[in-house]
Amino acid sequence: MLDAVVKIMGHDAHEKIIQTTSGSVPVNGNKHDITYIIAVHNTLLAAPFYREDGSFVRPSLGGCRIRGYADIGVVGRLLQNEDVSNGVTAIRDAKELSRGMSFKWGSLDLLLMRRSLTGDFVTEAELLAARMGGGKSVNYVEGLSDLMREDPKILERLCPIRKGRTPKELTPFERALYKQNTKDVLTLDGRYIFAPDMNTDTAVMEYVRLQLLEKGTHIPVACLSERVGGSGDPSIVTAEGVYYSMLGATQSIWKKDRLRNRTVSIEGVGKVGYRILERILEDAHHTKMIHIADFSGAALEKARLLFQKHGKVEGTHFVLHMITSPADAQDFYRLPMDIFSPNAGGQILTEDSIQTLYEGGCRVIVGGANNQRHPQQREVVDDFIVSRGIAYGPDYLVNLGGILNTIYERDDVKASLGGIFNRDRPIHVVRSLSSLVGEVLSRAMETRTAPQHVIDQLVIENLARHAVFQHYRPDDITERKYLSA
Repeated sequence: MLDAVVKIMGHDAHEKIIQTTSGSVPVNGNKHDITYIIAVHNTLLAAPFYREDGSFVRPSLGGCRIRGYADIGVVGRLLQNEDVSNGVTAIRDAKELSRGMSFKWGSLDLLLMRRSLTGDFVTEAELLAARMGGGKSVNYVEGLSDLMREDPKILERLCPIRKGRTPKELTPFERALYKQNTKDVLTLDGRYIFAPDMNTDTAVMEYVRLQLLEKGTHIPVACLSERVGGSGDPSIVTAEGVYYSMLGATQSIWKKDRLRNRTVSIEGVGKVGYRILERILEDAHHTKMIHIADFSGAALEKARLLFQKHGKVEGTHFVLHMITSPADAQDFYRLPMDIFSPNAGGQILTEDSIQTLYEGGCRVIVGGANNQRHPQQREVVDDFIVSRGIAYGPDYLVNLGGILNTIYERDDVKASLGGIFNRDRPIHVVRSLSSLVGEVLSRAMETRTAPQHVIDQLVIENLARHAVFQHYRPDDITERKYLSA
């Protein structure tokens, strides 16, 4: 059974990928074609969602993002054969991220099962809600990457994310984009559940939900705002999970979960990175120094105000670093540090960068960014992590707080916990990551295995047990019979 599960969890083993090029969006008075890609990687774990006619679908859930891409890419091209020297293609991003979501949902199921088995309170509804498949969607806007090179702030204006925004405040660009996305989500008839990711927010989720309701369907949308009964911004819970994972990793290296006299470097202070910084300051760890890097001057200024609020002095307690080029990022990695927290783009851990980090004293790497290891250098990065004893928190494990947050907006989960959405519950549960990350790192060090391989194996074993309990045979798994029975 293990071999069968390994096969269907591979990098190119997706159940379904749709690519639609239709419609356009307005940018600076010109129309730019959009291509929307939805990737459903694996739904073996997903609890069936039954329709009124008695048929069912196994849903996947993952965020929708928009960013600049090198190109669209080719669905049928194996990831190992793709050249990423000029940047990541949209299809590659969707494929890699959706696979990561399959493992992320698997690790959430593992986390909740561990809590249940050790006597912590977990409701049956929580366990059922965590049984979800891995999916992801991305938008490729023709010419956007070129426009971003000319004007780095253009995407901030096209997608002006801010707290409390309503669907009425979406820009014409966003309305055109997500109206088209809704049509493609409909074609999967419940196999993909729309959720927020890079450059999207709860206002976008509400807009897509309204579009779906207008079409007469009740396909759910995740992370609606709390004002309409949703779970709100998932970054709060994501950051809490990353923060507690950092404490677990710190415990595994220095035998104490405090950051006292440690130098911490945080790359990216968007929603997640900012909240991690906030938690470090709230818990008064008395760090030696905190370095903050971001490409946004506004984000750095917001971080500066937070430091000042806590009585910190620039140059003494913290330093802000503006990133305007890859060279700036490399300079940031050269800084002396004990802990590195990547919370911006992925693929930053390469043979060169991880060696640079290590030479500067870095022994803990825990952050909220997805796909942190460069796709063509994963093996060499993992070997370096093992040989140097670096406590690396696998990304899909430490940042699972976002998907954990979504299960608490389900009516059955609310009913099992008093009938209303309670923000304290996912915050409490996600703190369990400290012990799970610590266990993963302990196993990794004992067996001299990369932490990523340890959690991958734990998830695969958990999925195999699930398949056995469902009375599937190995060929039921490899032939995808679970999709129809």
